[in-house]
Amino acid sequence: MLGTYAKHSHRDHLAAHPNGNVRGICGERRLAGACVSGLPSDANTNRENFGSGLTVNSRWVKVKLAIFCDFDETITRTNVTDGVLERFADPHWLEIQEHWLAGKLSAREVLEYQMPLVTVTPEDLDAFINSIEIDPLFAEFALSCAQKNDSLYILSDGFDYWIDRILRRALSAYNGTVKKIPVFACGLSVKDNRLDISFPYFPQGCMHGCATCKPAIFNKLKPSAEKTIVIGDGVSDLILAKDADLVLAKDGLREFCQRKGILNQEYNDFSDVIRIISAFREKTFEDNIGDT
Repeated sequence: MLGTYAKHSHRDHLAAHPNGNVRGICGERRLAGACVSGLPSDANTNRENFGSGLTVNSRWVKVKLAIFCDFDETITRTNVTDGVLERFADPHWLEIQEHWLAGKLSAREVLEYQMPLVTVTPEDLDAFINSIEIDPLFAEFALSCAQKNDSLYILSDGFDYWIDRILRRALSAYNGTVKKIPVFACGLSVKDNRLDISFPYFPQGCMHGCATCKPAIFNKLKPSAEKTIVIGDGVSDLILAKDADLVLAKDGLREFCQRKGILNQEYNDFSDVIRIISAFREKTFEDNIGDT
């Protein structure tokens, strides 16, 4: 097991491309994005295509809050992709990791090299996914978003296969009360005990070497709300944080926000998230009712 190394080797790393661009800033863990649940349920039906897979709506029903939430080590306690590689991949994945850390590979490229090294049966993979610990208050937070008609989006460099499964488990107690949460992440399926991956949210022209290009998704969905909130822990959330009305940060994201002078509020878990967003909502909306 890699312990601390596994956490910081992806999430807090920026690699400089020879042309001066930043490689990997959108690749917090490294994977690119596949959508589990499709389009926001609060949007109309006129759509436009973006890049190689992102489909969003060109007309919106305005909501008060659009909340963009990271997945690994935010909703879950650990990074799921790291765990899959540690348990099921050929050890050669660590050598590839070193090339990524040295800036020789982009976030997307490192996944393209590493994930084919995994050999696992669907049953063993599902059993491992079922063992992943989830923040116990995430489901309460998701229910609150649904009740208040906020738009909650999950943007992740992880894979839809396990994000979808973990979310179903997290929300199972609510029996459908929480609407399906739109997820933008990497695509993955298991075929003959090998992993087949795809990158539906890797737009043409992306200069960051993204896996999932969070900034592009954020910019497309941001107009749907009066205020935007970013919840994250890694540098892939940094570009979003620059344009958000409220940033909840920990670990690498907080470090980079502090360094860049971006206002943020520190959180440890979803008990903090619920408290901070509740206070933000009250200050932003309820105290200003008389001004409308």
